[in-house]
Amino acid sequence: MSAENYSKYRSINTSIRKIPFGIIVLVLFSFLSSLYAAYYFLFATEEHRDLVVPHVGWIGHFLYLYVFLLSLILAMKPAEKLRIGLISFFALIFIYGLYSLATADNSQNYGNPYLTYGAFRPYWELGLPLFWAAILSTKSVRDFCKHGI
Repeated sequence: MSAENYSKYRSINTSIRKIPFGIIVLVLFSFLSSLYAAYYFLFATEEHRDLVVPHVGWIGHFLYLYVFLLSLILAMKPAEKLRIGLISFFALIFIYGLYSLATADNSQNYGNPYLTYGAFRPYWELGLPLFWAAILSTKSVRDFCKHGI
């Protein structure tokens, strides 16, 4: 490795180390969730969809594609407005989850898994958005977004 390549590697390595752990975990989680959504949409069997839909909803994984793109941008170019935008997006998911929970009625699902409200769905629609909003509200992430890399 030449000295010039080594200095570029060292610069990238130093920049990555400054990214808060919470943002790195959010990027990885949203990437894996988006990858699963692509698999689920393109290749999953009907039986697999019947098992997953009651627990995450119709669009559960697809929301994290948007989160992946925004969190990746946040990791590369920290900005306070982008952090607030991601927190707002998670707040919208949470509000939708509250609405979904309030209107859930498993008594009239007619055996259709797409109309069933699964036991894990509140965790996916309420708990997870709150968790990510809390991660984005930590001091290390706030300081990272205010002061940059």
